[in-house]
Amino acid sequence: MKKMKMLALISLSALALVGCQNTSDREAALEDQVAQLEQQITSLEKESGNENTSSGNDSGETTSAVGNDDDLNTLTNDVDDIVKKVSDAKADGTKEENQEKFFKLKNALQEVENRLEHYEDKVENDYRQGDLSYEKARDEEIKIEHLEDKLDNAEDKLETLFGYDD
Repeated sequence: MKKMKMLALISLSALALVGCQNTSDREAALEDQVAQLEQQITSLEKESGNENTSSGNDSGETTSAVGNDDDLNTLTNDVDDIVKKVSDAKADGTKEENQEKFFKLKNALQEVENRLEHYEDKVENDYRQGDLSYEKARDEEIKIEHLEDKLDNAEDKLETLFGYDD
C-alpha cells in the first residue's frame, strides 16, 4: 500500500514538472517518466513476489502467497496469528538475533498485508463485475479496513519494541 502511494506521488510530481516544459520536451519527459514508472512497478512486483515466497513463521510451515483465493475467514485468522506473534515477541537477544526476529516478523506482516490487499482488489473487481452487491462489498471493505488497522497497529508495536522505524 505504501509503495503504491509512493508511485502515485512520484507520478504526480513528474506530471507537475512536465507541465513546465515545452511540448516536445514534455513528450520526451513523459516517455521517460512512463519508462521509469514501468521499471519501478516491475521492481515492486519482483520484491512483492520475493517477500511472498518466505514463510515468515517459526514452525517452517508455508503460508499462502498473493494471488491465491483467500477468503475473509482465512485472512482474519492469519491476521490474528501474526498479531499474536508480534504481541508475544521480545527483544531479549543479541543485536543480530533481535534484528533477525524483527525482519522475520516484519516480512510476515507484509505477506499478510499483501494477501489482504489482493483480497480487497478481488472484492472491488467482483463488485464492478456485478458479482457482489453493494451492501456485501461495503461490509467486506469494512472488515478489510479493520484487519488492515490491526496489521498497522502490530507493525507499530513491532517497530517500537525493536527500536526500528521505517
